[in-house]
Amino acid sequence: MSDELCREHGLSVIIPLGQKGKTHYEWQMAKAGTLWKAQMKSDMDNSIREAHSYEDFISRMQTKGYDVKGETFGDNVLKYLSFCALGQNRFIRVSERNFGVGYAKEAIRERIEKRVRAQEKFPVKKKVPFPKRPDAKQTLIDTNKEKFKENGALKHWADIQNLKIAAASYAKGGSVEGLKQKISERTATAKTARSAIVDLEHEMKAKAEILKYAKQYMANRKYQRGYEKAKDQDAYFRSHETQIIPFGGAEKVRSKDGIFRCGKDTGGI
Repeated sequence: MSDELCREHGLSVIIPLGQKGKTHYEWQMAKAGTLWKAQMKSDMDNSIREAHSYEDFISRMQTKGYDVKGETFGDNVLKYLSFCALGQNRFIRVSERNFGVGYAKEAIRERIEKRVRAQEKFPVKKKVPFPKRPDAKQTLIDTNKEKFKENGALKHWADIQNLKIAAASYAKGGSVEGLKQKISERTATAKTARSAIVDLEHEMKAKAEILKYAKQYMANRKYQRGYEKAKDQDAYFRSHETQIIPFGGAEKVRSKDGIFRCGKDTGGI
């Protein structure tokens, strides 16, 4: 009806372009500079600029925390590459419609290969500072923990760090024989430490047992004395059997090993 009225009065009619406008939420997110697509495009541009190959590009996006699907080429595979950032509910298709020209997966691969060929033909000389070696004493990262299983990007980072640590240890050894010697020395040290820990655990267990009997002796000694002084010992024993019997066991340990004794007046151990 609006179009018809406009035509009757010689006014222009807006021709629909078939494009969907932004939702209020998307408008708010864009205004705040945190729209998913904008952030994803920025991450893709950085990865494309730094990647040595298409596969390296995918790996860099995963390192940034993106889940990926449709990254392979060939028959019977997904036509479009898609990424899903941490916190997103759905994958975003990487296509020219969503991101513009040059963002189909074939185009991304071509952009990377073209840049790599240009760099190989005209290499840029840069002054690179001598890299510091990782500390050979640094402990390898345990990638069997649950957080590494749940986060592929974190696992990828940890694997690289472990390789650097291993390489530093090898370099510090100076040779294979030197490295073997260091490994042997550390193994012997660890074995000695484990043995000392086992001995200490046995000693702690023995002392805990002694302490248990000492407590039984002290807690039940009065019942033993009452039993000795009772006129009807059978009746007294039946009434305090659960105290007198443990005292007897503790008394045997005391008499046998002489490990603990009781003060005459203070009742101390």
